[in-house]
Amino acid sequence: MSTALKSLNQLMLTVLCLIGLGVLAWNFPTLLTVSQTLLQKTASATTVEIAGIVKIAFDQGNVTSNLAPFNVDENEPGKVLAVVNSLEPGEFERLMNVGDLGALCDYQRPTVEMRRMLALDYQLQAKGLTAIADDPELKARIKGQAMVDEETSGKPSGIGYPHNCYVMTLTDTGRNVKTALVKILSGAFNQHIASK
Repeated sequence: MSTALKSLNQLMLTVLCLIGLGVLAWNFPTLLTVSQTLLQKTASATTVEIAGIVKIAFDQGNVTSNLAPFNVDENEPGKVLAVVNSLEPGEFERLMNVGDLGALCDYQRPTVEMRRMLALDYQLQAKGLTAIADDPELKARIKGQAMVDEETSGKPSGIGYPHNCYVMTLTDTGRNVKTALVKILSGAFNQHIASK
């Protein structure tokens, strides 16, 4: 009796799953259209609201007004806004840390995180926000330290030696993007203080 109930239960579950898949397949074109529309609206959002208290606007007027004290070229605010809207979260974080990053090197056996950071650095360069220049002295220093560490520990380095090391600096556009972001985000603190 219990075997028959289990079989019936499994049969009903299978039928329900098939009905659900059928409904999903039937409405797939509509679901696809709705999801694409939502993604487009999200990508074109110019205002971010945090915890219902602070609103941050990333629009042409806000970017222009925050760059005005720095006497930038009249075409620059539009360029800056386009870059701000194209930034990925990892690129944003990396951009904010340019100048404070430690030894930047591409190793023989990098970790996944090292590869991701290297890719982000080159993405920022491709967007015209940073300049990357080889640093042979840093490479020699890092390689020398790795050799000393290997000799001391008796074990080879897990990531190997650097293929190359580099220095990353902000371009004029990168500086303007970072300035606009910092100014706009700092305005959120003023709103938060005013709401207390």
